[in-house]
Amino acid sequence: MPIITTTLLFLSLIFSKISLASLDDVSRKMSEQFAAKSSLVGDFLANSRYQEAIWLLNALDEKSSALEIKNALYNYMQTGEIVRIEPLGGGSTPTQKVIFANGISGVFKAKVTFKKNGLFLSGYLSTNIRSEASAYIVDQLLELDLVPMTILRQVGAQFGSLQYFVKGAISAENLTAQERVKPAKLLLLDYFIKNIDRSTHNYMYMPSLNKFIAIDNSWSLRNTSMLSKIKSYGVDKRTASEVQRQFPLDQVPSEAEYQRLKNLDPAKIEEELKSILKPEALAKLIARRQKVLASIEEVYRKIGYIPLQ
Repeated sequence: MPIITTTLLFLSLIFSKISLASLDDVSRKMSEQFAAKSSLVGDFLANSRYQEAIWLLNALDEKSSALEIKNALYNYMQTGEIVRIEPLGGGSTPTQKVIFANGISGVFKAKVTFKKNGLFLSGYLSTNIRSEASAYIVDQLLELDLVPMTILRQVGAQFGSLQYFVKGAISAENLTAQERVKPAKLLLLDYFIKNIDRSTHNYMYMPSLNKFIAIDNSWSLRNTSMLSKIKSYGVDKRTASEVQRQFPLDQVPSEAEYQRLKNLDPAKIEEELKSILKPEALAKLIARRQKVLASIEEVYRKIGYIPLQ
């Protein structure tokens, strides 16, 4: 089945009822609704910072309102008019900044192959648009709210991943060593998706929400043979055996995060990701759930914490 068809199928699973209301209509409605409750929600919406508003509403436990905006934002990112495309650079993969008619932006990565000594090599080595989109879905399944909305769509003549561009975030490389300490839920995400490249270039801090965000997830959910190829081509990435397998005693996921992972039905993971991930990657993700749970439980035992049953 062509990837563009499977993309629409799998994304329709996680957003089962896409709002037909326009993003502007939903934004106006929510601004009025939350005028007295949270001026920051209104500020975000007034400045077309929709993902930021979604994160804030989730933090305020206004999940139905957050979902309504998320549905409208997803629909707009899939179908909205793109008025400009600019080179963005950075990383090992060519990236572009896509600007929509309403002012929001996204980071676009087309599916390309790995380049060495001026030659394009066959294989799935560089941008993995499946990994980018899958990381967002896993983030949503666990309710971590770390990864900005990421979709797959056609941009011009290219098909690839498009991630919402978060304004006002500070790269971790510009923080002090103490400020850039990764929160436990970021370690949880990376452990679960087997991300081998969470450098300071690939996560950011949002002062307005006092939260970290996880960007550039293309080196996650890779199969073992591909990691070996990456090493053989001299790319400075860790092998599967070097990916974090234990949580520090002072950075263990919370009870709520642990329970969400524990209650995540493997059948649900398969349902949401089977149309985008290759079978080997999907099977390993599902199997890794038990390993992550065991790692959390081991730390809980060490610190004398007994989770609720």
